[in-house]
Amino acid sequence: MKSVTPILFVENDAVALTMYQKRLQREGFHVEIAEDGIAALKVLSEMTPDLVVLDLMLPKFSGKDVFDYMRADAQFKEVPVIIFSNATKSDWPKDVESSPTRALPKSEANFAALLELIKQMTNAASAKKKSMPQPAAASVPPPAEIPAVEDQIRSASGRDRV
Repeated sequence: MKSVTPILFVENDAVALTMYQKRLQREGFHVEIAEDGIAALKVLSEMTPDLVVLDLMLPKFSGKDVFDYMRADAQFKEVPVIIFSNATKSDWPKDVESSPTRALPKSEANFAALLELIKQMTNAASAKKKSMPQPAAASVPPPAEIPAVEDQIRSASGRDRV
């Protein structure tokens, strides 16, 4: 039986997010969604997706900040990321074209192009995982930095809860 590939799709346009989620689910992917950077970090604290599709222009915590967080955390450092955004290239992370990251500007993309890139990247990641020695199963705690990030956001926004 083929396993389902979990994807985190981070997009602040609710209509587009729902459309992409449904179309990717029809293609056989399990799609977790987040409409802002804080929601993305929450999902990442609960799972490690096989791939993240990430808009950079997000409310509350930018996509660039989510990307930087992922690349700084050993648990997420090798998770493939597709930067799917209309942000200007100067706003993109510096190492956006480094493996395992690719960029697909929304203005130049359609669903077929996005789907093809998702399949390429998840297949490459799957092949890489199979070739690596498997460590003993262990429980992986959620990233330690999330509470600190939530505290920063709480203090910056003056809110008690995130």
